[in-house]
Amino acid sequence: MPGFACRAGRCFCANECAGRCTDPQSDAANCGACGLQCPVGVACVGGTCGATPSHYLLVNNPAGVTFIDACAAPGATTYLPGVDDGDVQIPLPFAFRYWDTDLGAGAFINVSSNGWISMDGVAGSAPAGAIPSLARPNAVIAPFWHDGLNRTPGQCVATIGTAPDRQWVLEWSNQLYSGSPPDASLTYEIILSETTHEIDFAYAMFIYPLFGAIGIENFVGNAGVNGCSGGQANCMPASGQVMRFQPIP
Repeated sequence: MPGFACRAGRCFCANECAGRCTDPQSDAANCGACGLQCPVGVACVGGTCGATPSHYLLVNNPAGVTFIDACAAPGATTYLPGVDDGDVQIPLPFAFRYWDTDLGAGAFINVSSNGWISMDGVAGSAPAGAIPSLARPNAVIAPFWHDGLNRTPGQCVATIGTAPDRQWVLEWSNQLYSGSPPDASLTYEIILSETTHEIDFAYAMFIYPLFGAIGIENFVGNAGVNGCSGGQANCMPASGQVMRFQPIP
């Protein structure tokens, strides 16, 4: 987890700013050192404020967007049931523009059980990471990137609607965190829209105090949009929350 390190088998905060654990390599509010804030729209990569602007506008709780139960949708496919730190490559059902790259129908996307996908299709499960980061994986779309998410029925994937207004829904259903009580449940999803190329994160249930990386990054990893408020490296979404990453013309 960004900002944390492992010592003798236990996690501890390696970098703290104003009482909050953070990663100075990627935190735009504390880029390179506590209190060094990057200008609006400028990413922090490798501890330095870059000049690469975002291609997306983050809209919180946009009107008309609701959680879609992909697991109950006709034709849904379930991947990685009960798998921890697993990944699978599956094809896009329609053409989709991500950042400056046009991906054709059938392009392979990598889906990780750790709460993220990568649009470059490169295999790997990466239990933890930052948004953005030059390190692989790149082209990440992460509704909740965190290690230890297991005991899950799997990732449900379904295509909803008809062309040219289809939606591709990737749902992480009823995930549990290692050591969490049996009543804990994390259910969330990514929705990719065919015509608008919008990216939505929808959170149906988030019943456990857990923080993860949220957001999207480009194919290089030198620009991204962090879904956590205040430039936090990690945060916890709320049940019923929706985030939209809307392409900027």
